[in-house]
Amino acid sequence: MKRLLHKHGAGLLLLTGLQWVISVADWMLIVLLQIVVFDLTQSAFNIMLLVICELIPMLLFGAWAGAVADRTDLKRVLVWACVARLFIILALLLPAMRGQLIPILAIAALAATCNRFFVPGASALLPSLVSADRLPAANAIIMAARMSGMAIGTLLAGVLASHYGHVLAVVVIGVLLLIASVLCVLLPSSHVKREQADEVGIWRDLRTAVSRYGASLILPMTASMLVMLALGSFEILALVYVVQVLERPPADVGLLFGAYGVGMLAGLALSSWSRVGQQYGAWMLISLTLICASIWVVSKVDSLGLALPLVAVTGLAEGLVITLSLLRIYQQVAGDFYARVIALLDTGTGAAFLVSVMLTGVVADKVPANILLQGLAMTLTGLLLLGVIVMKVSTAWLHLKKVELE
Repeated sequence: MKRLLHKHGAGLLLLTGLQWVISVADWMLIVLLQIVVFDLTQSAFNIMLLVICELIPMLLFGAWAGAVADRTDLKRVLVWACVARLFIILALLLPAMRGQLIPILAIAALAATCNRFFVPGASALLPSLVSADRLPAANAIIMAARMSGMAIGTLLAGVLASHYGHVLAVVVIGVLLLIASVLCVLLPSSHVKREQADEVGIWRDLRTAVSRYGASLILPMTASMLVMLALGSFEILALVYVVQVLERPPADVGLLFGAYGVGMLAGLALSSWSRVGQQYGAWMLISLTLICASIWVVSKVDSLGLALPLVAVTGLAEGLVITLSLLRIYQQVAGDFYARVIALLDTGTGAAFLVSVMLTGVVADKVPANILLQGLAMTLTGLLLLGVIVMKVSTAWLHLKKVELE
């Protein structure tokens, strides 16, 4: 890792630092808003509303934001996304904004809109900073920075909110976003040619991306959508599970998210192993199976000490799926289409996340969390088996067609 960072200079180091800082801020905000909403309403349904407000910008603007990023200077997109989010978050310093549900939901939606422009822009910048043979290792470093930021951010939000109050947590998030804005300014400019993006309109850009790379997205999209189904339910149920099943204070939800982040780091480390990339399909299947099994076992335990390692295992498997999916895009998509294809992937996975959040949120106040987790494990297992069958049948059908043509 040190050799890679040294060889590719300040650009990769700055991008890694930026992704870490933003990840800490993002997850601090996610956990803080959930704690504030739960303290205010004591309702999993309202947490569902919060998550939906965070997801709607992804579905409405995700693909369009990716096309904008491909047509615009990436540094400018990143700077404005961070600065705008900073001013939005500072509104939480006002007691009136933290004391009512509607303003909290509005802040969550606006911050998520800014993030829709940041994510594809930052992801599209990486391939311009490293050589193709170093891309898998560089991708693992970036994802590790994001996931370690997640682990730290979730823990930090829980500690600050429970021991020092919501205001200090908001101030820390604001400082992190200010640092991120400075890092964006210092980033090197992308050297990827963008002639195709400049010749046509934004929506035609998206149609072109789908027609060219739609087939390459099928497996990454399907696997990532299964992961998002699991993560969407987990995000709604985590607080309820901590309070109902583990009988712990709400702020301890940060420990669960922290364990998940640590597991993601392990998955990212594993994804940098060359043999994993060479056996992409097999590792995807192993990871998805592990997710189903670990969620089922989590539903059966009632102590924090047992739940944390199981959640970490889930994070490990999900880390593998997410990292390998992104790496697949880098390997199969042309540079001037990175942001668009990544945004399309985000939009599809965001839709799966939204469905999971809505279905879970509707019943989370009525059905025990452990029962819902069991149902989630069974649903994911059924979808995984269905996906494997469809893939096998499709492969066999294509093989027969090829034989007939020969």
